[in-house]
Amino acid sequence: MIDAAFAVLFATAFAWLFHVSVEAAARENTRYGHNVDSGALEFAFASLYLGPMAVLFASASVAIWRGWRFGRALHWVAVLGAVAPIAYAAMGMITHW
Repeated sequence: MIDAAFAVLFATAFAWLFHVSVEAAARENTRYGHNVDSGALEFAFASLYLGPMAVLFASASVAIWRGWRFGRALHWVAVLGAVAPIAYAAMGMITHW
């Protein structure tokens, strides 16, 4: 159940950030007449982190719900995939001090 909630959370964040990226690009297109890479970081974060995490948590949720043997392992891979980049960034900030 928690995997499904995280899948919905990541999918919602993906859709919202993708929308923000498109809106930023459109706003700069009207301001300057061309896109000046606005919204690129949002798009990259949404497509490289949030999208795959949504798919991974949804797959883990379905696997656990169906009682498949690899469901728990997929759950922990999804948790590791969600926590590892945050922990890596936090360690970088702590050691920088």
